Amino acid sequence: MLEQLKFLLPLIILAATGLITATRLQSKVNELSTSLESLRKELNRRDTYVATVELGSEVKQLQSNVKALWQASNTARNRNDDRFNALREKMNGGHK
Repeated sequence: MLEQLKFLLPLIILAATGLITATRLQSKVNELSTSLESLRKELNRRDTYVATVELGSEVKQLQSNVKALWQASNTARNRNDDRFNALREKMNGGHK
């Protein structure tokens, strides 16, 4: 009996140590999994913020482009109006 106990005791200690280690590892894996999910959520929030900032910048640039196009259009129309008025005066004899 003592011989069996000497043989089984190290196996029992090894099994208990393995069980404790496995339980601790499972707990750590669960903890890291939760942390990883939190990091993913944070990363998604930051990606959304960056995308929003980039889109805001693009909208400002587009607004600036539209404003410049309207100004160029108005300038061209004013030039054309001046030329038309000059031709009209010339045709109506304002050049006597």
